[in-house]
Amino acid sequence: MHRDVKPRNVLLVSGAAMVADFGVAKALRDAVHGGSGERPLGGAPDASAPSRDSLTGTGFSVGTPLYMAPEQAAGDPAVDSRADVYALGVTAYEMLTGAAPFADLAPHALLRAKLTELPPPVDAVRPDVPASLAELVQECLAPQPADRPANAAAVVERLSVAASDTGRRRAAALPRRISPARRTAVLASLGALAVVAALGAAWRARTAVSASAAPAAGSPAAGSPASAVPASVVLVVPLVSLSEDSSDAHLAQGVTAHLAAMLSRLPSVRVVSPSRVQGLMREGMSPDEIARRLGASLLVEGTLERAARRVRTTARLVDAKSGTMQWAGAFEHGTEELFALQDDVVAGVANGIRPGAADALRAPNAAAAVPPEAYELVLRGRYLVRTRRPRALREAIGAFERALKLAPSYAPAASALADAYALLPLYGAASVTDALARAATAAERAVALDSGSGEAHIAQARVQDALWQWDDAERSYQRALAGMPRDAGAWQAYGEHRLVRGDAAGAVAALERAARLDSSTAITHASLAVALAAAGQPARARAEASLAVQGDPTLATGWMLMGAVHLFDGRPADALAALSAGLALEPRSALGLGLAGYAAARAGDLEEARKYRARIDGLGTLPGRPLALAHLELGVRDTAAALDALERAVEQHDPFLATEPLWSPLFDEVRPSARFRRVLDELGLASLARPRRAATTP
Repeated sequence: MHRDVKPRNVLLVSGAAMVADFGVAKALRDAVHGGSGERPLGGAPDASAPSRDSLTGTGFSVGTPLYMAPEQAAGDPAVDSRADVYALGVTAYEMLTGAAPFADLAPHALLRAKLTELPPPVDAVRPDVPASLAELVQECLAPQPADRPANAAAVVERLSVAASDTGRRRAAALPRRISPARRTAVLASLGALAVVAALGAAWRARTAVSASAAPAAGSPAAGSPASAVPASVVLVVPLVSLSEDSSDAHLAQGVTAHLAAMLSRLPSVRVVSPSRVQGLMREGMSPDEIARRLGASLLVEGTLERAARRVRTTARLVDAKSGTMQWAGAFEHGTEELFALQDDVVAGVANGIRPGAADALRAPNAAAAVPPEAYELVLRGRYLVRTRRPRALREAIGAFERALKLAPSYAPAASALADAYALLPLYGAASVTDALARAATAAERAVALDSGSGEAHIAQARVQDALWQWDDAERSYQRALAGMPRDAGAWQAYGEHRLVRGDAAGAVAALERAARLDSSTAITHASLAVALAAAGQPARARAEASLAVQGDPTLATGWMLMGAVHLFDGRPADALAALSAGLALEPRSALGLGLAGYAAARAGDLEEARKYRARIDGLGTLPGRPLALAHLELGVRDTAAALDALERAVEQHDPFLATEPLWSPLFDEVRPSARFRRVLDELGLASLARPRRAATTP
């Protein structure tokens, strides 16, 4: 199966149609369900992680939603080649009518329509289309696989019948005729599409890369030269993994992340992060559409495939406006030479953007001395961490610990281990005390191994925040930012740290800098919105919150922080609307349930607030529950119960307290209480009263 037949993947060459990007759906499955890692405040996800045993055994949907078969979109593990027949039908329908079926529907409505409806027949939209061709397209679009042609060969056979149709029409169709030449051209194109779709099964039998056919890295054939391309915004599309083993997706993701990080160091170049691109692709947008939306001038896309002990990577640089290829390269190395492979890809793409640009990126690679197995274990672990699932987090910890056994002095492995341990309590997967103690040990090891590593200091700062060691965290952030001043993620983390400590102006300054470095990350805009609301700038706060949810409508935390912005501004009805949208995406989010209960109560709907209380009770012992109850009790103005819940949160070291701005207006009614002051004292935040307005960023 191809799994992603659509117009973008059909290339017209010398009068013939060829289907490209075989295997892309498998890669999209691995990329999309790896997660973006941009949801630090949301509720705990499902406890089970997807299996890696097979592509179809997981029950996840893969492909492009507009062209997906209903069973594919619904995640049916029994999906077969008839899904490709459906996608061929959508493509044919679009060719013949100018629009794909149900193209104007939102994703959920699109799935419902595919499952329950047929679009208007082609010849009802285009009366000059022969009835036999219209009927074939309609059968390809049948909601039930059994009602479609069995395979591409059956479609070809039906097309031969349609080619002999001299103009039979449905009774309801208008009597307009299509010229024989035009009809023949349309049928020939559809026939070619059907034939090449059938090649997908043959492609899957290929299990190895031909090393002899691949040009040597660095040879003239490995990358075609290109003219200088002035670029300001570069869209890095996640590399497509073509490996037979779907668990190799971490390699493609790791090479993609390294490529994006290195390109971001080029002067006057801003990189749209692969995670952002991935999120928009999850919504069904193509890379071209994403480039137009984000104003990118260049796209980087490519593939990675491992076979036996060889890894082959292709990359190309495309002008986003014209669609012309500016540069292309292919590189192949042994699996023990992953660092050299990454360096070759980075150099090729950088020089494609601007000749000679790679020279500025060349530096001694300390990681090159690390055993390749250890490096790949870290890539694998980071891939698992992005899923934010408890089982995957534990697998990631195992990968990082094995990497450190192989390479005891590899600081990135220790940093990644610290991050993974710090995340465990947020998802109810470990004792807070034990996990944070292990996280602190790993972070200290990372800093000791490489005191100049910004990554190590950021990992340590996050752990110190989780331990409520605010002054120590401040020093760690300062060291990290001194070494990585252009890292948007580091500035975002620091801005959120300043926000919790009550420095609204400092938080705004740091988060604005993060947004300037990477304006495409929705969670940055959401955090900036909260900081602006705290700084007394409600109009700007609402604008930033809107940017967050428009940028990624699937990010539940974005909606929840928009709700918080409305609550800070005394708009509970607007807050409840935003929070409801977030809870539709993450129904068990403690943050969302607590704020929604507060909003419902302050909007005067106590019955709705009681429903939210029941949902919070249903969280059991999950982290965030005491803090959620505190929010709800504040909403109903039961200050004694709110303080009880806050004290339980402190006693249990609720990890969500490390991200809660306790100086916000939500806590005004308990602020005079001695009990609340004791809570602040336990947290090391006794100085909090109102947010300071003086910026304190480095």
